[in-house]
Amino acid sequence: MFRILSIRVIASYPHFTLREQNGVRAYSEIRQRVRTQRRFRQHVNPLAGHFKSMRASPNWNDLQDLSLPIHLDIGCARGEYLMQIAKAYETKLNFIGVEIRQNVVQYAQSIASQFDLTNLIFVHANINYQLHTILENMPNKLQSISIFHPDPWLKRSHHKRRVITPEFADALAEYLDPTIPIYVQTDVLDLSNSMHSVFMDSNRYVTSLMQENAFSIASDREKYVLKVGGSIYRTRYNVIKKDNKDYKSQAYWNERFECEESYDWLASYHNVGEELGRYIDESDRILMVGCGNSTFSADLYKAGYKNITNLDFSQIVIDRMREKHAKCAPEMEWICGDMTKLTDTFDANTFDVVVDKAAMDAIMVDVADSWNPPEANISQAAAMCTSIHKALKETGVFIQISFAQPHFRKRFLMGDDLERSTNVYSWTFDYHPIGTMFLIAQWQYSLTIVLDTDVGLGYFMYVMKKTSVA
Repeated sequence: MFRILSIRVIASYPHFTLREQNGVRAYSEIRQRVRTQRRFRQHVNPLAGHFKSMRASPNWNDLQDLSLPIHLDIGCARGEYLMQIAKAYETKLNFIGVEIRQNVVQYAQSIASQFDLTNLIFVHANINYQLHTILENMPNKLQSISIFHPDPWLKRSHHKRRVITPEFADALAEYLDPTIPIYVQTDVLDLSNSMHSVFMDSNRYVTSLMQENAFSIASDREKYVLKVGGSIYRTRYNVIKKDNKDYKSQAYWNERFECEESYDWLASYHNVGEELGRYIDESDRILMVGCGNSTFSADLYKAGYKNITNLDFSQIVIDRMREKHAKCAPEMEWICGDMTKLTDTFDANTFDVVVDKAAMDAIMVDVADSWNPPEANISQAAAMCTSIHKALKETGVFIQISFAQPHFRKRFLMGDDLERSTNVYSWTFDYHPIGTMFLIAQWQYSLTIVLDTDVGLGYFMYVMKKTSVA
């Protein structure tokens, strides 16, 4: 304990108050905004000529440790939130805040300097025109990007001023590695849908929804919106490799898993856990095929399903996940193997449930014409379904979560001969809708469309129940 001899407020702004205690600066949170806070113009037209021609000049030397990976925040405003995060990650990440309003950047820099934040710089730039300048000259690897609560420009005539445009999405895709996440967050549903459409229409990105803020630190805006009963729409985007065949490559995944901590394709356990519970008992032996570094099986384990075996063809990710969960989920198994040859690794009739979350999707990434898939893809899908059928017990259940539309995925789950009165794998089907359910009787399978308010992006859950050996 020490006695505070004097406390002198030397700078304040929302969420932080900087005080001097016995000559030592300290941080403390404040809940009320300071009324004397400096005011700034809220909107500037990014399409104005002088904003198009401005030059971005990041002063990289202001970062103390240039060896740290970099997080880029686009539209940082006064930077209060970025300062909180920079403080929390000061030994792990460097942060770059980009803002189009020069006086706002100057203000943010002055406050950051008082906090001695040596892992944070602010850049005056129009990101839609200076993106290449910033990304090409970074002193180290870019780790992630955030675009939190960008200006919604609500008037239809102003939509062209929004930061995420088709040109921006295409330009960004040219620079980014698929392992670099783009975290997008807003409390305006129309803007969220608009940004999502831009990314998806480019055909260069994959997406997944997020329950929590990427940094697990809520901004003042988030706190306020949630307090008054509003919603925060959070989405993560990753660039798709130009050559989609890489997603079928073991070498690609080994390289990716070496540097990526975790990633959940499609829905998380939170989105589908209730529906899964209708088909899975806690005593069931469960196999997760193509587990990757997803948190799905760990969340399933926390929910009470302890008898889980995780399978992936990357030894690197299996070793990392085994080590990561050794203490928190000691009963889970991690095995390197081929999901199209499960009986090479397991005895027949071993599992009560097999779960595939986007594993078959990876097999299909190089299908150019969904109506007429190549024979090679049909054969791979057939090998996977046959393998799963053999690994399942006589009354086992195969659950698949996929972005594939039913009219494209049906042939792979049923077998290629769609004219048969019974399906190739002798699956029988049951269904429980989440939100809206479509059942096409002649397909003879259950389709649950996941319309959770946190998902809602066209993912589907297919449920196949085994009744006999194929």
